[in-house]
Amino acid sequence: MNAKKTRVSGVAILAMTSLAIVACNNASPASEDPSTDPSPPSLTAEELVPIIAQTDAPDSESIPDVLLDNGADPDTARVLGDSDYGTHWVATDPEGNICIASQLYNDSEDNWVDASSCTPPDIFNDHGIYVAAGGEGLQSATAYLLPPDVDASELASTDGFELLSTDPQPVAVVGTKAPGNGSPITLPREGSGTFELSGTRQ
Repeated sequence: MNAKKTRVSGVAILAMTSLAIVACNNASPASEDPSTDPSPPSLTAEELVPIIAQTDAPDSESIPDVLLDNGADPDTARVLGDSDYGTHWVATDPEGNICIASQLYNDSEDNWVDASSCTPPDIFNDHGIYVAAGGEGLQSATAYLLPPDVDASELASTDGFELLSTDPQPVAVVGTKAPGNGSPITLPREGSGTFELSGTRQ
C-alpha cells in the first residue's frame, strides 16, 4: 500500500514514509457477495479527522515546510501532539486527502529531520496512516493517526508506544528500537470490526 505522496527533509536525513496498516472487518455471509452489498457512503476528511475541527489552529509560522510542500492546506494544519521524539502534525490538502507529518529533533534542535505523507479518505478509513522518520544522531520513530472508531487504548500499555491521544481519535508514536515495535497489534473498532497495525514498522 503506497501513500499518495511523501516528502522528507532535514539536516540528518534518513527518513521513510509509508502506509502499512491493515484493517480487517468481519463480514457476514450475506455481505460476502458484493452484488448484494450496497456501496458504503463516501467519507470526507472532515469526518475522518475530527481533531482538525476540535483543536485550535497553530501559529502559521510553526507549520512544518514538509507538510506545506506536500500540498497541505495551512488553514487545516493542527498539532497532533509532542512525543519523546518530536512534534507530530495533521492537515488536509485541497483534494481532500489526509496528511500527516513528523518533526524529529535532538534536545538542542540543531539536528532534525521531518517527513510527511498523504492519503485519500477511503484508504485512511480502511488503513489509517503513518509516517516514519529518523536520521543520524536522532532516535527513529513512527507516528500513527488512526480513524476515530478505532479503540487504541491498549497501546498505552504496549512497550515502547506513546499514546498521545484517544479523543477524538487515536494518535500514537513508537520508537524503531522499542520492544513493542515490529509485532502485529489487533485493535477493536466500533461494531464487530478489528484494525491491525502491521509488523512492518521501520
